[in-house]
Amino acid sequence: MMGRVAVSSLPSIIFNGTVIPISPSVKDLGLHLDSTLGWQSQVSSVCQKVNGTLRCLYRLRNFLPAKTKIMLVQTLIFPIIDYGDVCYFDLNAVLLDKIDRLLNNCIRFIFNLKKYDHVSNFRSELKWLPIRQRRSLRALTTLFSLLHSPTPPSYLITHFQYLCSSHAKNLRSSNNLLLLCPSHTSDFVHSSFYIQSILLWNALPLDIRTAESRYAFKRKLRNYFLH
Repeated sequence: MMGRVAVSSLPSIIFNGTVIPISPSVKDLGLHLDSTLGWQSQVSSVCQKVNGTLRCLYRLRNFLPAKTKIMLVQTLIFPIIDYGDVCYFDLNAVLLDKIDRLLNNCIRFIFNLKKYDHVSNFRSELKWLPIRQRRSLRALTTLFSLLHSPTPPSYLITHFQYLCSSHAKNLRSSNNLLLLCPSHTSDFVHSSFYIQSILLWNALPLDIRTAESRYAFKRKLRNYFLH
């Protein structure tokens, strides 16, 4: 594992005798990456797309029942918020709050609330998770799928090991499916999906970790976060 690398320490990339300049940010597969991996550009892009979609939907808010609004938000906005979120799991509190406000604005749209109306009770009515729990659910579901895949990507699965190094199916119940969390000192590493998903996994009740299917795991996990 490694932390951030100073751009000045990187070697030059030369193609056909021409030095390829370093860009402060790039877009790859829909994700905005900057030189510090701070994800400000990515979150700004998400906010811009969601707010633009909401502005269009607001023109119809007085003509649509709440049930239809919920369907529109889940169909048009949730994919924007959720896309690639595991890749930038290490958001700081400021950026997380920005995305959480997007969910709050969706709730205000559904229930015709004013800008500063509280949304907690309406969020509970919808059974929506706050953004931190929502992202944790998606990260843990990804980890569950990875651990149970018959052919997991080697570049990912090698980072996750059960505490019992001689792990086998007949030993799974003996170690409670706890994962080994490697020692680390960097805050950058600590906030990564790799470390955070292990910590979240090990903190789950045993009956969730031992779920027999992805569907059962996600259902139990969602109920766990809601309560």
